[in-house]
Amino acid sequence: MEECRTQCAKESQAKSVSGFVLEGFHSYDHKSEIFWDDAEHIKLVQNTLSCLPSEKPRYVGGSLHPLAVLSLVKAGVDLFDTSYTYQVTSRGGALSFPFKLDAVDKPQPADRMFELNLNDEKYKEQVDKPILSGCKCYTCKNFTRGYLNHLLNTRELLSGVLLSIHNLHHYLRFFEHLRENSDGEYYSKLEALLKDYRGQSIDYDKEAPTREPSITSEKELATS
Repeated sequence: MEECRTQCAKESQAKSVSGFVLEGFHSYDHKSEIFWDDAEHIKLVQNTLSCLPSEKPRYVGGSLHPLAVLSLVKAGVDLFDTSYTYQVTSRGGALSFPFKLDAVDKPQPADRMFELNLNDEKYKEQVDKPILSGCKCYTCKNFTRGYLNHLLNTRELLSGVLLSIHNLHHYLRFFEHLRENSDGEYYSKLEALLKDYRGQSIDYDKEAPTREPSITSEKELATS
């Protein structure tokens, strides 16, 4: 596979194109976000990118959790999409991972991976807390964990709308910080912070969505 990709990259870089899409690294199913936990896949991307000019944007699509994004940014990928937020929303999750190194308040531990599981009954009585303290998204400024738990457990369509607003906001703010702090020291510290925060793995067969979420994923690109 590596030889084929290298040959393809060399042929592509010789063409008059505006950028490059690295395909074949995800399966578009509910398990795709853990694909990048395998270091060999990151290495394959690095070898492919070494054949492509750095002045043209390189895009990798798919459901990418923050550690995967960080690894790919360090490898030289420039563009991503927001399908990860769609996947988190579809299982009733709210992104909660930290990305500010100077944050004063320590974040609540993740229920799973990099998110809070707002389906959980423990959030039922939390009617005075937003998803994340200090978050400036519309959902966090106007609604509580307890309300979102109610919406999820009564299968209200509004749950997907409000969760998606928060998840997109949080994910795109993460990319803003990557752009503003594009140095090796920040990346190393952030990687350690995310590894420390990461919660338990997801049972993807159990957590796979049993119904279509109420909204579709945004097509907006998040750039590193």
